[in-house]
Amino acid sequence: MQLAPLQDLQKRLKKKTPRANEVFSSCDIFFHAGENPIAAHSSSFDPLRTAFQNLQRRWTDLLGRSDQRLAELDALHADWDAFNADYDRLQEWLREQSLILKGMDVQASRVSYESLEGIETDLEAMRLRQEAKLPELDALNDVYCELAREYRLDSSDDLKNKFIHANNDWEDLSHELQAALKRIRHSRQLYVNFRALREKEMTFLRQADARLTELEFSSDVDWREKIEGLRGLRRELGAREQQLEQVSEAGAHLVQRSELKDAEHIEALTKEFGDLQTDVSDRLERLLDSIRPPAESSSEAESSAPPPQTDDLPPISVTTSIQVDTLKYEREASTQADTLQLGSSAPDSGVSMHTPVDVERGATPLSSSQSPLQRMPAAAPVEEAAEVDEYLSRLSEEASSMEDNYDQLVADLERHLGEFHSNGDLMEDALLKSVATSEQDMVSVRAQMKLRTHIAINVC
Repeated sequence: MQLAPLQDLQKRLKKKTPRANEVFSSCDIFFHAGENPIAAHSSSFDPLRTAFQNLQRRWTDLLGRSDQRLAELDALHADWDAFNADYDRLQEWLREQSLILKGMDVQASRVSYESLEGIETDLEAMRLRQEAKLPELDALNDVYCELAREYRLDSSDDLKNKFIHANNDWEDLSHELQAALKRIRHSRQLYVNFRALREKEMTFLRQADARLTELEFSSDVDWREKIEGLRGLRRELGAREQQLEQVSEAGAHLVQRSELKDAEHIEALTKEFGDLQTDVSDRLERLLDSIRPPAESSSEAESSAPPPQTDDLPPISVTTSIQVDTLKYEREASTQADTLQLGSSAPDSGVSMHTPVDVERGATPLSSSQSPLQRMPAAAPVEEAAEVDEYLSRLSEEASSMEDNYDQLVADLERHLGEFHSNGDLMEDALLKSVATSEQDMVSVRAQMKLRTHIAINVC
């Protein structure tokens, strides 16, 4: 029964109550009066008396039930009002928290990674506030379940719709809050992992750079130890190549999903890391190519040193040096012979022009094995000088061509040595494998020999 019809019934009952009380009083006087012996002792009035008593009882019961029903409806409406008040208060709080969460989500997409920690703290505080608000939702659900068990819900299903809507809004807020926390934590974790991986690999590259500097400028380390250390460092770089590539890949992934300032910062960090890696690799290869044994280094230094600048032809070889010295001696001898002949033709000379004069007193006669220029007569000094100059120029051209060929030979030697050093590790590994294979083969041969010997003994 609705409250309005019951209230209308209450009004009608209150309106009829005075008349009913008057009738009941009159009947009571009639049936209980002492001066009316007929009514008191006559049996014909018993049905009337019974009807009066039943009517009085029904009227009293109707008034009691009406009051009881009115009290129940008042209690029911009080419960409904409490449910609606709790629902309105909870719904207002949920709408407020949803707006705050959307604002934080928008702010998280615009701030840097360093500021995400503060937003994460605010979201965690919101989650704690929601957990503290959970008893209110539980109380609202308890009220609704009690009303449903007692069949005291409204016929329009307004309470049911409010109950469903409140729980759905609560679940939506919880899911959105957890998703926002997950996104922020994931973004921060990606950035933190990138920084940690970059710092780890940067530390490794700095240590490698320090080792390269020590091997390059240390004079106490033998060249063999330097080469061994450089090869070991190259193996370490090769083994760590995957981790080094992960830094660049993680940086590129973060740049794509970051806002502008964070993307520029991450690009700068990645570029710094790439420059250091390239510098270490280039220095390592350059040092491996430049280190040579002491004998090769000294011969290379002597070959690369500029030749001494003299008036005569630079000494190319022992034979060339002897030939040049012989030509110089012949030029001096021919000049002295000219001088002596001119002196013998003077008027006051006591020596005849036809008298033979030695080129140099006490000089040893030239043998038949000397060059044709030494056996030439002294009468042609100009032709002799021209031939000597021509011969010297030809020797100079040959020396220049020999020097060019030597430079080409040195360049080829350096290239082959570089290839040899780059393949040194492979050669060492192949040598170790061949030694191991030889040992296994020897063990197998010995086992076969023992088996054959044992078989022969058994046969005998």
